[in-house]
Amino acid sequence: DDSSRFGKFIELQFRPSTGGASGAVQTGLSGESLRLCGARIRHYLLEKVRVCEQQEGERNYHIFYEACAAAASLKFDRKEYHFPQVLSKDKVKEDMVIDLEGFGELTNYAFLTRSTCKTLKDVDDIEMFERRINAMATIGIKKEDVAEVLHMIAAVLNLGNTK
Repeated sequence: DDSSRFGKFIELQFRPSTGGASGAVQTGLSGESLRLCGARIRHYLLEKVRVCEQQEGERNYHIFYEACAAAASLKFDRKEYHFPQVLSKDKVKEDMVIDLEGFGELTNYAFLTRSTCKTLKDVDDIEMFERRINAMATIGIKKEDVAEVLHMIAAVLNLGNTK
């Protein structure tokens, strides 16, 4: 579970409750004559360094291992993953062919070999990969955009191999 790796910054926005020519939101104000008029939540990653470094006994981000497991399951150096293979077809939003170019055996990636922890007990990385793909489809992410997300993830993994 990666939930502890993310944070939220909540910015409260106030407006003077009396008059004010424009009635615009102002910053740097304090006092009882202010009225809460809005808020903005910013999400941010707490552990950016986690991509490049892991402590012994920890894995990097799960999607790296999941996509590599899916790619490694393909035969004859193929890179087209026919989704779903593990999940039942009646439980997925849509079938799709996923290009896993850039992914392979996880031992080929420096970012995934900094710890001896490669698998998690009772976790099937291919099943979790399919669940993640299905979740993206379920919330309305188009398959073309899913492919682009995976290409960016593969790019990050491959950048870790540059010297």
